[in-house]
Amino acid sequence: MTFTPEITQKRKGGIGGSEVSAILGLDPYSSPYQVWLRKTGREAPFTGNKYTQAGNILESAVVEFFSRETRYRIIKSSAKQQVIIHPKYNFAIGMRDRLYVKSAIVGKGVLECKTTQGCFDDVPDTWFTQLQWYLGVSELSYGAVAWLEKGLDFKFKEYESDPEYFNYCIEIV
Repeated sequence: MTFTPEITQKRKGGIGGSEVSAILGLDPYSSPYQVWLRKTGREAPFTGNKYTQAGNILESAVVEFFSRETRYRIIKSSAKQQVIIHPKYNFAIGMRDRLYVKSAIVGKGVLECKTTQGCFDDVPDTWFTQLQWYLGVSELSYGAVAWLEKGLDFKFKEYESDPEYFNYCIEIV
């Protein structure tokens, strides 16, 4: 994924949602040590691969599936790349995929979009952690993880914000 110089600079100064999973030891593709290497400039930042490239391209398809399935309103302006920073913990940052609105609940929710070649009956811990991090950083009360399996099967799961889990993540990070 290509970022503007401003976004790249902001990302260097904090810990984002996918990095939290690595720091907690939940990410099979990264570790706390690898995050440290990247953040201290000892290792080049991850620039992506064919899977992340496909995920970026298919993100809008996941959003469309989610919108059709739930009838929730997607906030179109939330598609713009933006680094958010927690007001109290300036190291806690995030780049949410989208925001949405449920008609029955006041406020906005975070939508985290995924594409995968695997099949999941439930949300993996890494995805759950990323969503909870973004909810905590954004100070929002609800969200969802939506994913597309093998380009065909769409699934999603909604969650409420879990402040205890977010605080646990903050302490570890």
